[in-house]
Amino acid sequence: MVARMLVGALGLALVVMVLPGCGTVAFQNRFTVLVDDPAGRLPAGPVTVSVFDPLMGDTRDWAAQFAGPTTPAAPYTRTVSSTGSRMFFDRGPQQDVSVGLAVPTYNDFGYYALTLRPVREGTTEVSAPFVPYDTYTPDEARGPLPVRVDARADGSAWDLTLTPTIPATGPVYGAGTATGAPSADPEATDAGSVTPTTGPSVTVDPSLTPQLIAAAEDGRSDVVRRLLASGAPVDGTDDRGRTALIAAAYENEVATAQVLVQAGADVNIQDDSQQSAFLIATSEVGPDPGLLILTLNYGADVDAKDSFNGTGLIRAADRGYDRIVERLLETDIEVDHVNNLGWTALHEAILLGDGGAGYVRTVQLLVEAGADVNLATADSEPRTPLQIAEEKGYSDIAEILRDAGAIGPN
Repeated sequence: MVARMLVGALGLALVVMVLPGCGTVAFQNRFTVLVDDPAGRLPAGPVTVSVFDPLMGDTRDWAAQFAGPTTPAAPYTRTVSSTGSRMFFDRGPQQDVSVGLAVPTYNDFGYYALTLRPVREGTTEVSAPFVPYDTYTPDEARGPLPVRVDARADGSAWDLTLTPTIPATGPVYGAGTATGAPSADPEATDAGSVTPTTGPSVTVDPSLTPQLIAAAEDGRSDVVRRLLASGAPVDGTDDRGRTALIAAAYENEVATAQVLVQAGADVNIQDDSQQSAFLIATSEVGPDPGLLILTLNYGADVDAKDSFNGTGLIRAADRGYDRIVERLLETDIEVDHVNNLGWTALHEAILLGDGGAGYVRTVQLLVEAGADVNLATADSEPRTPLQIAEEKGYSDIAEILRDAGAIGPN
């Protein structure tokens, strides 16, 4: 009897100890939003977006409370609080994250529901269904929104970058007016794009070109605006053939570059060294795709070639900039173009790379995009990608190539 009482008491104590171990906690996840608009369907300038917890509210007014502008240089950021269960010994971030993402100038009649299981230190692609305001039921007829999710665990929270890609077809509610107000017809499929209105004509003053280029190079956007309003030619060049946009691009001054392209700067003009803002964005400013997205949104010619007859894809692969390679492969850029050195993007990723994670993923992306894994270099020592990888001891890359059908040396 006493033994049973002791066992019962011990069991009760264990229950008491375990019960508090699992409870409801508030998670604070940080969201950053960048909008990719490859077809240029949204109005020029910052794009308004909103990230919110749809369980707390699913109306247009609720989403509007958390709305803000986003640009490649100054992205929208917000911390969203949500609740979930967690064991007392678990200090990691929330396993499943659900948020609503609204892009009113694309579709002002609802939001896109994201249910994420973030990959720690990784990138995933999701297809977010459209949900009309005031309802929790997705409307499949309106079509989903593709969103790239870059995740980073920050202690007990997630730091998530969401990059929705505006489709080439489908709704653009609000893009047909300068104010961004929604279209009167919610069933409209394409309201067209907006041409920014301009003020009174200004006499062009080429003497202001050096000042404009210097201001752009320093990222002084206010000065750039003032000089443009005073008549500085937006595409004026210096003695090296640089425009203000090229100068801003070299310094990765994305905010200033945006001011210039909105004023009509040509992203495809090349300087005396055959560099354009687009080509610079593929290779000269690091792995972040912000400047690249801006140039693509404003008409970049992906077939442009540099002084080595190389494409932006070859330049990005050369440096192992996998996120830039990934975005370029979403265009119709030529995957197997051969430059003056006799190399393709796949060759350069292996020949000039260090075999690290960025280069491994670059090779994977190129192979998935259809790169010819058996095309030999057109140089003095023809070698296939697999031969090069084996010579350099890049086992992970060699495995990717073999899985894709690469043939080794005889």
